[in-house]
Amino acid sequence: MALTQASAQCYQTKDNGQKFGPDSAKCVENLSLYSEYYKQNNMEMAQKPWQEAITNCPRSSQNLYIHGPSILKYAIKKATDPKIQKKLVDSLMCVYDKRVEYFGKKGYVLGRKASDYYTLTRDSEGAYAMFKECMELEGNETEAIPLVYYFQSACDLLSKEKLTKEDVLGLFQSIGNVIDYNLKKDPNDKNYQAAQENVEKIFVNCSGIADCGAMIGIFGPQFDSKVDDLDWLKKVAGLLDRQKCQDSPLFFKVVDAIGKKERSATVFRMLAGLAAGKGDCTTAIKYLQDAVEMEEDATQKAKDLLSIAKCYANQKQFGQAKSYALRAASTKSGWGDPYISIAEWCAASSSSCGDNECLAKAGYWVAVDFLTKAKSVDGSVASEANEKISKYKQYFPNNEDCFFHGIKEGDEVEVGCWINEKTKARF
Repeated sequence: MALTQASAQCYQTKDNGQKFGPDSAKCVENLSLYSEYYKQNNMEMAQKPWQEAITNCPRSSQNLYIHGPSILKYAIKKATDPKIQKKLVDSLMCVYDKRVEYFGKKGYVLGRKASDYYTLTRDSEGAYAMFKECMELEGNETEAIPLVYYFQSACDLLSKEKLTKEDVLGLFQSIGNVIDYNLKKDPNDKNYQAAQENVEKIFVNCSGIADCGAMIGIFGPQFDSKVDDLDWLKKVAGLLDRQKCQDSPLFFKVVDAIGKKERSATVFRMLAGLAAGKGDCTTAIKYLQDAVEMEEDATQKAKDLLSIAKCYANQKQFGQAKSYALRAASTKSGWGDPYISIAEWCAASSSSCGDNECLAKAGYWVAVDFLTKAKSVDGSVASEANEKISKYKQYFPNNEDCFFHGIKEGDEVEVGCWINEKTKARF
């Protein structure tokens, strides 16, 4: 096999400091040969010229190190002798190291290196150390796939009692923050969507750390000694929030402690959730208004505005609810949810917004108007909107009810009280 001695040769490159090495013509020839085979997905034939190039002119092209892992993994898969496989894995690790040496980007390359190392060796401890350094260097720019393997390696080490539950819970939160950051930048990023799904699946099966009881059992006894540690409080609040443990006394204590130390949109949002959970919509609205003032992200601000609207609706203050829902819709363009909410409120209170049998049902016309608006701006809600339209049409006033009040098909009708909208009569 062409690459059985790659490991030794990888570290004995003939690097004379020149880009194309001591024999530039031969270097260019090997680069061209391996590249052509690589483009054809012919890894077998690409091996020898690639190895010649990386050995004799290691500075010549970063593609040697970008393509090299695919060539080596082909050879590893084809090898049947475990000793040869191990040499090839060593070679692969060496290629990643040489890439950093010649072309930098250590954090990024470490993520790739650790992922291959983990999948090929299942050495959780060695991989974990590489992933840890990768994430320390890359932060929010850490690639999606290394995040998944990083968390899996941590769960492996937890099962071997080489990490604590608190270690793994903390990592889950940190990885979740990176994923959330990237999905906020691009909600349609399939790599981070898949990473989120896979990390959460691993979490559920990770040595019993996923349930609220386990987390409360770990963090509850630490609260008194950690009450002044803002980073710890945020970590625990994030974990409890992510796993839907907001109704626990510990969550309340932690969020309350954060609120005394820091004013931020996230903290106010959590405090609002606690108040709403206790049925105190007035306090929840106050906290959400504070969150809206401090929130810089338009999408999150719009969600907070709609939450305020729903709180007002729960209090039967539909005029205020409508006002905040419309603010939410204008803050996040192309979002249909606020219009659907307004439609639901129109339908729910239609009978109280008309003084005769025709106008008492006119709210359903307005409800359908808002549902039509919802699906026109946001295709993702079309199915829900159409279902409600079909339902609400059954409650339209009939021709006879409206005829006696001088209202005919197609007439413009003003619907009063909080709805305060003009609509067209239809039967």
